[in-house]
Amino acid sequence: MWTERACRYDTIDYFKVDRRLGDLNLLKAVVKELQAMGIRVIFDGVFNHTGMKHFAFEHLQKHGAADSKHANWYHIGARRDDHPAWTQAGKGGGFSYDCWEGHPELPRLELSNLEVRLTQIVPVEAR
Repeated sequence: MWTERACRYDTIDYFKVDRRLGDLNLLKAVVKELQAMGIRVIFDGVFNHTGMKHFAFEHLQKHGAADSKHANWYHIGARRDDHPAWTQAGKGGGFSYDCWEGHPELPRLELSNLEVRLTQIVPVEAR
């Protein structure tokens, strides 16, 4: 997963390799070598929140909660006290949103939304 900060909890793209860990070709080579030795590979990731630079949250900030097609991807509210974090949005508005462990840079995903889950978990063979 590609992230921006050193903590690597702020996912930007679930299907890109973090540049600090190499690239897709290196990952494929390592996985192929491990599988040849009979070792199964499981990827661990952060799937309950994203970073603020994730495409869905950026769209939400740009268009606002009323007009973003990704508004239902996150736990959002209309008032500052609905959730612990607040962000300005396009057209001078704003919205509150829930965040992981009180960190506003980690907006919490609405995992009951099937579209959210499908954009995160796709078998490697399908990509």
